[in-house]
Amino acid sequence: APDAGRHIRSIRLIGPAYQPIEGRKSEGLAPAAGAGAQTQGDAHAGSHDALDCDVFACGQNRKGELGHSATREQLEPALVNSLRRCRVLKVAAGNETSYFLTEEGKVLCCGLNGSGQLARCSRSGVGAESRAIESSASVEPMEGLPASCRIVQVSCFNGAEHVLLLSSTGQVYACGCNTYGQLGVGNTRRSST
Repeated sequence: APDAGRHIRSIRLIGPAYQPIEGRKSEGLAPAAGAGAQTQGDAHAGSHDALDCDVFACGQNRKGELGHSATREQLEPALVNSLRRCRVLKVAAGNETSYFLTEEGKVLCCGLNGSGQLARCSRSGVGAESRAIESSASVEPMEGLPASCRIVQVSCFNGAEHVLLLSSTGQVYACGCNTYGQLGVGNTRRSST
């Protein structure tokens, strides 16, 4: 297991990835296809209805990474009910984590958070130090992004305990394991901001 002292437990802005060009689709980070998760239908074509963007997931689920609100293995694709009313455009999956990018540019996530890759913390009282929640089977929004931030790309791959997010303005945000400096923040130290 990575050194617990080298994880960033909140989202950090690490800088612009590209200069946005009006009217052109972002070519920032490469798409991250989610292993074991998929969207039904073409989320980019024409009009949307409730079934256009349903998300189905299957496979290992020890940390709740499938978003089924339980942690049992799922042998066949099953609808992720908590995403039923969301228009999910992209799915990314890391080491026991899943990320869902919505049409509104918000990121929902579930699964392992031991390295802070879901950007979820808990506090136990006024002034208490925040601690990362180990894992979550419920699909919830990522914390720590500016309210006006619109994410256009989520990049995370199998085996990774970190995630990179690209905003519509070209800013890159990162959270999770930073043992080898993979967050690009100039160090390998743990940070709570």
